[in-house]
Amino acid sequence: MNNSNTINGFHCDDLQRLNKSLQSNPDSAQFKLRAKNRWIEGAQSITLVSSFKGMGREFSARRTPFIQTTDTPQILAGKDLGPTPLEELLVALAASVTTTLAYRAAVANLVVQEIECDVEGDAEFQELMNASEPASASFKQIRVTVRAKSDASEEQLTALCAASPVLAALTRPVPVSIAVEKN
Repeated sequence: MNNSNTINGFHCDDLQRLNKSLQSNPDSAQFKLRAKNRWIEGAQSITLVSSFKGMGREFSARRTPFIQTTDTPQILAGKDLGPTPLEELLVALAASVTTTLAYRAAVANLVVQEIECDVEGDAEFQELMNASEPASASFKQIRVTVRAKSDASEEQLTALCAASPVLAALTRPVPVSIAVEKN
């Protein structure tokens, strides 16, 4: 949908206000995103996404908290009650590429009518089961295919997709620290 007030489903005034706010106060662009996970049993856990800090203030709870169950398929000794954590990573990548394309295209005044994003990853789980070795079970390769209906060129669309923050987190080293607190 595109009229004088919206582009790619975003209200132009909202995008302009957001952009102006972020440009005039770079500290407001600093966010702390959070997820809280609790193990249930076996491969099953549940994650709550509710609070975050951004735009210079704390948001203690979203209107509707997001609850996600993760598990593994029965063939991997799970109950298949949710996607695996690695599948969640693929979900995050697909959603990030899609929304980044929609946002950045709107800011660039490029109309996009449709976006579909397929993500496929090759993983090996054998190393995960060896408790005496450091786990390095991960994706060996991830492929992202984006199909977009737009008047923008393939080069423009590719550049817009490449700005995905989840893609950046996967392709550039991000420092991660782990602290274990024993109860």
